[in-house]
Amino acid sequence: MDAESDDSIQSGKRLRGSRKTMFSLTGYFKWFHIDETKFKRLIDARINNILEGAAREFVRKAYGHVPVDTGMARSAFTPLAHHLNMSLNITPKRTRKGKSPTLGEQQSSFKFESKDYIYSFTFSTKVFHYYLNEQYKIGTVLSSPWSSIPIGLSGAIGYIRRHHSEMLSHMSTSLSWKTYKLG
Repeated sequence: MDAESDDSIQSGKRLRGSRKTMFSLTGYFKWFHIDETKFKRLIDARINNILEGAAREFVRKAYGHVPVDTGMARSAFTPLAHHLNMSLNITPKRTRKGKSPTLGEQQSSFKFESKDYIYSFTFSTKVFHYYLNEQYKIGTVLSSPWSSIPIGLSGAIGYIRRHHSEMLSHMSTSLSWKTYKLG
């Protein structure tokens, strides 16, 4: 064989004057395909459900560590609880000018956010005596410091740890195998 025919065999080209190739290669392989839009929608829904469950656990745990006098501090959880379809029982022991469950509600807020696969919920209150009793031992409040926020946060994290595997269940509906042909 001459050099020209050696080159044609190595490159898989047809030989001069022939209609047949020396060899051919055909193959198939499977590769998964992700429907990104469907995947994002499914994972958003799953994570938001888990996050709302964690927020419920946060309210359950933290709420129980805030005692009731006028009900103002404990009612700080009411806006978040209403959003989560939870009912809270707040029965004030006494009334004081400038302190009421309604004011506690008005001075509190929450938000759920998601951006670029980062999910969060925030609880916030501007009830001043909540801050004081949460952090410090106040002489007239026997149960202070309440530490309700760390206790609630611990409950929320525990909930997420117990339910995180649910996040990826049913994700297979956004995955599929595609067969590709070579050759």
